Order: sequence, then structure tokens, then C-alpha cells
Amino acid sequence: MIGKTTASAWDMKAVQQSPRLLERRGTHRVHMVCRFARVAVAGDTGLWRACNISDRGMMFRSRSRAAPGQPLSIALSDGIALEASVVWSDSEHCGVRFAEPVDAAALLRTLAAEQRSPNHRALRLAVDGRALAFDEIGVHPVRIRNISRHGIGLVHADRLRRGTKIKLVFENGAERRGVVRWADREQAGLFLFEPFTPDEMASARRF
Repeated sequence: MIGKTTASAWDMKAVQQSPRLLERRGTHRVHMVCRFARVAVAGDTGLWRACNISDRGMMFRSRSRAAPGQPLSIALSDGIALEASVVWSDSEHCGVRFAEPVDAAALLRTLAAEQRSPNHRALRLAVDGRALAFDEIGVHPVRIRNISRHGIGLVHADRLRRGTKIKLVFENGAERRGVVRWADREQAGLFLFEPFTPDEMASARRF
């Protein structure tokens, strides 16, 4: 973690009385564009959209309605993880305070450098669900192992081939179409024509 030790704690009482005070803060907060984080809270994990970050905390757009005081773990990338607790939440947003202050500017620079790396992988959400894959040959049962905003990792019985266009139908009735980007005899990676929405990715339990 990229940390610093000089920042003081938030005035928790004032924040709990009025969550909007987070937007009238005394510390600089940086908006985050199209950035998602893997958040583990209350026995569930989801990919939440990050709205902004400061040295002391973050705000997410999420309908998970995490309760104030709940601890959570935040992975901004596979190599950067932070511990935090919920300060406030409403029907669409959630504000958290880091267990220890960070250098937000340095952290964002590190994330930007990681994203430019040729080995960069988007954050994935581990799931264990079943689905049906429809292609030009027929219908094949598959297991979903992970999802990112634009992709799905799955297990199949040597039925999928690279370049094949398929439609996936999940157990919950949701559908996604995409093309098989890579495949071996047991596993495959699907690139989605339409990305998952933030609400769909908010909880692994949906899959």
C-alpha cells in the first residue's frame, strides 16, 4: 500500500449526520473515470464503480447498501489492496474511510502505469455459475468462472473454438453475446459485445 501518516481522522459524527458533507471536504478529492474496484464486504464480492478518491477514503457508485461501520477490502488492481470501513451509504452511492491514509496521487500514478503495461489484466470477479452457450453447432452447458466488465472466463467440454460467436444464457435468465477470444479443450475466454452494467457486477451472488 502507498501510505502516509500525517493525515488526521475524519469527523465521523458530522459525516454520519450528513453524507453530503463528503462533497464539502477539506481535503482534495480526485474524480476517477471508468475505474472499477473489486470490493469484498459482508461475505460477498463485487466490482464497484469508483467515483472519486482522496488520501482518506473513496466514494463508490453501488446499490449494495453496505451498512455504516462494515469493514471491507478494496482491490484497485491485482497488486494494490486497501482496507476500509463504510461511513455512509444510500440507494446509489457508498462512502468509505481507509484504515490508514494513502497518498492518492501516487496511487493513481501507479495504477496508470500498471494499465499501460502489456501484461495488464482487468480486474475479475470470481464466480461459480452455470450457463448455456448457443452457437452455430448447437447448445452447450458451460460453467462461469470469472467475469470482468468486458469478458467472461468459462469452462467447457471441448466444444468452443476461437472466433466463434455465441450467446450465453445464465441461470438467472440474463443473456450476453460475444465472441470466443481464446480457447483450449477445457477453458475459454469470451469477449462481450455489450459490457456488464455496474449493477450486474455489484455482487458475485448474481451469477
